[in-house]
Amino acid sequence: MNLIIEKQKVLENHRLYGELRTIQDLRLFMQNHVYAVLDFMSLTKRIQNHFAPADEIWTPPKHPDLARFINEVVLGEESDQLPDGRFFSHYEMYLIAMEEVGADTSEVKKFVECLKQGELLKGLNDHCLYKPARNFSAQTYQQVVEWDIHQIVAAFCHGREKIIPLMFMSLAERCGLKKVDCPTFYFYLERHIELDGDEHGPLADKLLSAVVGDDEIKKAQAIHAAQFCLDQRIRFWDEMSELLNEQRSIRSKSL
Repeated sequence: MNLIIEKQKVLENHRLYGELRTIQDLRLFMQNHVYAVLDFMSLTKRIQNHFAPADEIWTPPKHPDLARFINEVVLGEESDQLPDGRFFSHYEMYLIAMEEVGADTSEVKKFVECLKQGELLKGLNDHCLYKPARNFSAQTYQQVVEWDIHQIVAAFCHGREKIIPLMFMSLAERCGLKKVDCPTFYFYLERHIELDGDEHGPLADKLLSAVVGDDEIKKAQAIHAAQFCLDQRIRFWDEMSELLNEQRSIRSKSL
């Protein structure tokens, strides 16, 4: 666990946060990060199917408290309510937020159409234009398909850090964005800060304890999965930092 904490601290102090300085930086970041917002739901639905399976013949869940927790996570992520009363998934809210700040949403929408047709590889190759997003999502979808449930839960608990909303709030202020100009963007951030409160962390740990139990092999595999996912996120941030600098250099040369 000490190594997990060390990797989390690497993420908390990553150089990327200081390199997001302008509205152009924000747009580029969101055009990559949206793929992580999207693939998070595939991890979450795998977990929901374990703790609250949707079989044709229903039987009571083994852990009703954990079934409620993961159902609440899915409720918020898959069908949250905007202040105007409309319901959207957080992925769809993120698209609206991207459009509010002028980020391009066309490629990720084409990617989703490929997913609907069962053409994941085509989507990654044709509509995941930037290396950071392509590498991160390719690994995530491989995990969703190949990993056992205790590894998936470990990824959910430890591999998806919670610093992004606070980072975005700070970035929005640096870019001069006001809540009145991008209300959905601010609502998305505020909802994630609210949903990632003190209650979710302990319950996520209970999910992991329920699928690992006293099995030392599963425990070791879960720790390895958590470390792998943190390394995956660190690599995502490293590649995002490199991409931002590349694009900044291109813009400066074109002036």
